[in-house]
Amino acid sequence: MGVTQPPKVQRTTRNLARFLFLVVLLILAGAAIWHVTTQGHIDLVEDGSVASLNVDPNSLISVEDVRLRVVQHSDGNTPLVLLHDVDIGGSVVMSVLAEATSDFRTLTIDLPGFGLSTRFPEAGEFHTVGNMAETVSGALEQLFTRPVVIAGVGLGGKVAADLAVRHPELVSGLVMVDVDFWARDSWRERSQRLPIIGNSMTYTYETAGRFAMSTWSPHYGETG
Repeated sequence: MGVTQPPKVQRTTRNLARFLFLVVLLILAGAAIWHVTTQGHIDLVEDGSVASLNVDPNSLISVEDVRLRVVQHSDGNTPLVLLHDVDIGGSVVMSVLAEATSDFRTLTIDLPGFGLSTRFPEAGEFHTVGNMAETVSGALEQLFTRPVVIAGVGLGGKVAADLAVRHPELVSGLVMVDVDFWARDSWRERSQRLPIIGNSMTYTYETAGRFAMSTWSPHYGETG
């Protein structure tokens, strides 16, 4: 009695399916290893309690349970608010500039999550430009009785622009320095919104990851 062999085409298809399955398995395993390794490279910037620092209580205001540090540097006629870029020290980097603007009533504000303002250790909407703009607008409503000039650098410029769009009645002038607005929504941006690996993709392409410089350096000439 002879043994019936499956058709050659069927065997080829079955082998191909097994091969593709192994390839997918290897890709998933590689992605998992990359994700775990990348997470291990994301250092905690600070682990101390900002609330425990000796901060002048008169420089702190509260906007819907978010503490903002506000410092007035000069006492001119025109109100001017300076918003800093991404810097853990917040507006301290702008103090020299602020003190040189004697013709203005100049204030610096530590954006939420920076300087001596409230920290947000968990991921979420608190870190978005829109949420920061809403918080800063609440501060402006408390501090001023008329529209103000807002000057922002980098992230601060984005927050200032968003605030001006959301609350034009609060803004009399807008200055943006070194601000990059990109309309593209490439696979990199979409990948950063994926569950589980989104943080790893953001680290890789936006901050200190391997490809971060190649993502941003081509645009330096356009943004100053």
